[in-house]
Amino acid sequence: MRSVKLPKNILMSSALVFLCSCAAFAPKLDKERAKQVRKVAILSFEIIQAQPKDALGLSQIGSMERRSDSKPFKDMAEAIYKDLSKAIQTSTGWEAIGLSQLRNSDRYAKLYQQKMTGLRMTSIVPENSEIVFVNGVLDNANFRRLDFKDKVALAKSVGADAFAEYVGFQRIDQGFSIGNLVGEAEFSFITRSNLMVYGFDSEEPVWRIQNIDGPSSEKSGTLPKEVKILGRLSTLGRESAKNSIEKLVKNYSL
Repeated sequence: MRSVKLPKNILMSSALVFLCSCAAFAPKLDKERAKQVRKVAILSFEIIQAQPKDALGLSQIGSMERRSDSKPFKDMAEAIYKDLSKAIQTSTGWEAIGLSQLRNSDRYAKLYQQKMTGLRMTSIVPENSEIVFVNGVLDNANFRRLDFKDKVALAKSVGADAFAEYVGFQRIDQGFSIGNLVGEAEFSFITRSNLMVYGFDSEEPVWRIQNIDGPSSEKSGTLPKEVKILGRLSTLGRESAKNSIEKLVKNYSL
């Protein structure tokens, strides 16, 4: 899977614009419309994970390319998707449509093949970050380009009466230390969660909750010994996302 690379200055400014636009929206829950929801499908999902650096700004992971396509990162994304589904189901009482239903939907699977394979555009992210997708699930960039009626049709095709979009931004929590200068510092992840849930009756969300920072994950151990292990990064990433999601769903109350 190949994505289009954009210049650094465009990447950074566009990412900042996206984050600032998210910050402009206060949490929202339309309680009357939320009561009508029975089944929700998370039709769009992605994780944007910053990668560790030392104090000189050098990557601590080496020169591996497309870490986001590695099995540990793919497993991490799918685990976070399932954690989100479970948390929404528990907090709202809605049934969350499972991954298998998305993957087995002819309409959704066909669109996924059209939008998510070959050379394509992705969300714009800062330098030294990885954007991780779930196999079989549309990313944010391609889903948001769809007409609202097409999003509704996709949700209906998997048996849902509402649909959701999720983006998790994972940043590094790594304070300055002498160890950082020589590549032996510890770090952890903090995830910022953004969730939008829509009914079929309006392009205004039923539930909008953005910029929810969870507690830090546990520490990584020292660099560079553990940070080169993709499995370790994915474990910390999932823990961080789960912390944020648990905090996010506490905002739902009828």
